[in-house]
This record gives sequence, C-alpha cells and structure tokens, in this order.
Amino acid sequence: MSRNRHSNGAFRAFLWLLIAAIAVQFFPSPARAEELAKAPAPSPKVPGTEPSPAGSPAGSATPLPKVTNVEGEIKLHNTLTVNCEGLKEWAQMKGNDPAKLILYFEGTQMQGLIPKIDEVSENKVFFRLERVTGENKTDNGKAWDSLFSGSKGIGTIRNVRVTIGPETGAPFDSKQTAPLCAIPTSRFTWWAIAAGVLLLVMGLLGCYSDLLRDSGDQPASGNRKPFSLARCQMALWFVCIALAYLFIFVVTSAIDTITASVLALMGISAGTGLAAVAVDNSKRAQAKTELDKLKTERARLQGQSDLAKAGGPAFAAESAQRLNDLGGLIENQQKLIEPSDSKWFLQDILSDADGISFHRLQIAVWTVVLGIIFWDLVIHILSMPNFSAELLALMGISGGTYIGFKFPEKLN
Repeated sequence: MSRNRHSNGAFRAFLWLLIAAIAVQFFPSPARAEELAKAPAPSPKVPGTEPSPAGSPAGSATPLPKVTNVEGEIKLHNTLTVNCEGLKEWAQMKGNDPAKLILYFEGTQMQGLIPKIDEVSENKVFFRLERVTGENKTDNGKAWDSLFSGSKGIGTIRNVRVTIGPETGAPFDSKQTAPLCAIPTSRFTWWAIAAGVLLLVMGLLGCYSDLLRDSGDQPASGNRKPFSLARCQMALWFVCIALAYLFIFVVTSAIDTITASVLALMGISAGTGLAAVAVDNSKRAQAKTELDKLKTERARLQGQSDLAKAGGPAFAAESAQRLNDLGGLIENQQKLIEPSDSKWFLQDILSDADGISFHRLQIAVWTVVLGIIFWDLVIHILSMPNFSAELLALMGISGGTYIGFKFPEKLN
C-alpha cells in the first residue's frame, strides 16, 4: 500500500515538472522581455519600395512621370513642348524608350508624330504637329478630324488636355492643356475675301458669257443662250472643291487634303458635262445634215418645176406636193438647230423643249443635297469629306439617267 502511494506521488511530481517546462517556453524571462522591448519594430512594407533584385537598374522604384507644363499652340506645323516630371528617370529604366512616346489630345492618340528627345535629361520632349495620312497605323487624319470637330465658331479658342505616354500602357498623368483655335479670325477673313472674288468672277462670267450656257450658235434674236444644267453642275463642284481646299489650307496650313471621293465626284460631274456636250453636238450635226438634205431636195424639185414652166417635161403632182411640204420641214428643222432664248436660270436648267423634265430635276436636287453635306463636313471637321461608294454611285446614276434622256430630248 505504502509503495503504491509513493509511486503515485512521484508520477504526479513528474507531470507537474513537465508542464512547468513547457510553460516556460511561452513566457520569456524578464531579461528577454527587456531585450525585445528595446529592439526596433520592423517597418511595414510599402508596394514599390522592395529592394531591387540583382541586375535591375537603379531607380526601378521611381513613380511614373507626370506632365507638369505644355508650351505652344495646337496648330499644324507648330512645335509643342511637353515638360514631364520624372521623365529622365523613366527613360533610364530598362525597356522604356522615349523615342516611342505618343502624344495624346483629349485622350486620343496622335499617331505618326515622332518626338524630339534631345532634352529628355531636362524632362522635356518636343512634338512637331503634322497631319499624317495613309493606309497604316501612323495615320492620324481621323484623330485631327475629331479634334477640330470639337471647335465651334470663328476665332473661338478651346483648351485641349495634353499628355504623353508609351506605346503600350496608360498615358502619363496630366491636367495640362494647350490652346486650340480651329478657325482664326484673321485667316478666315483672307479666305472670305478670296471666296468673294471667285464667286463674283464666276457670276459675271456666267451671266455675260457662254461659260455656263449651251453650246452652239447664238439665237437669231440676239439674246443669250439658255443655261446648261451639266455645265452649271461642273461649275458648282469646281467652286465648292476649290473654296473648300483653300479654306482648309488657310485655316490649318494642310495641303494634302484632296480625297479619292472628292476626285470621283469631280470626275462624275466632268463626265456628265462632257457627255451632255457630245450628245448635243451629235444631235445638232445630225439636224444640220438633215437640213442640208432637205434644202438640196427642194433645190432639185424647184429646178424641175421651173423647167416644166419653161416648156420642159411635165412636173408630177407628187413632186409638186413634196416641194410644197419641204418648206415647212425645212423651217421646223431650222428651229431645231437654232437655240432658243434664255428665260431665267431655273427654267433653263430644268426644262427641255417639252418643258420641265424629271430627269433634270433629279440631278439638280441631288447635286444641291450633296453640296450641302459637303460644306457641312468641311466646316465641322476642317477636312475634305469621304463619301461612301453608294453615295457616289447614286450621283453617277443620276448623271447617267440625265445623259440617257438627252438622246431623245429635242434641242432647245
């Protein structure tokens, strides 16, 4: 009994010693606690401040550059200076090429503008503003159109947000702006004077010459010939395209602004005018040939009639009737050849010998509609419009219909 009691007491003592040894591991001694209290606490880790791995360039933890100032005016052929804080450090980082920086206006990339980087060490980069057109990724024509379309009014100045950025990734932070005056008052004044002179000259030539009138001889009455629809259409597109080109050049200094659709439009109007003149000349030549035949026949029959009256062979009754009819036929044929007098502009271009005709009205209406669309686009985007193939086909069909109806159309 007493042996068992001693054994149980020894076992309990062993357990208490084991528990005490384990507890000591979780409670530091006073000396250790004082050492831990004196040790500095580790600083929290901040993203981007970790030590650079071996081999990485110094400054890899530098924040992205920020645009701090923009010098210059947004205008074609002008140079824009962009001051960018931290650009020097950014350019020293591996994989960053300042020569591939892209200029942004209102968040839109201006492709094709190569930066001048000789002052990157001073946190400056320069961009020569040019309009680059083509069928590749450097085309910035649409970007310029979008930029100019936001500027309304003559002499109105708009501040445009400017920044730069790498080819891939987001552009640098910027709240800087540069002024843009899409239509300067002084330049617009010079264009208005030139446009007024051209319109005045065209108006005077149209009224007092045959520039816009039908081909052929002058009317026997001495009045002016009627206005030609085809020639007036040619003159309209010539004036529109010439003034639009001059307007865009005066405002933006751009010279390469003629588009393929504008050339096609001018070609359609020129082709319509050329075909109309060819048809009229052909019909007039046929009418003259027919008139000469009728006059020759009348002279022959008249000779036979005179010979019969002088005692020669008898003049047949059918020949006498034919000779009598030839007078009216020659008179009618003469009227076909001689142009009629001009009445007033709209009646001249919309009417043929039978009155106002639909095919003439159709081509006149579509010409006016396209002219309005043309000028609306030129004024709002300061660029020659690009008409769709369907719209050009519509204009071509109208011109072809007009020419087709001219074949049976009587001469004025």
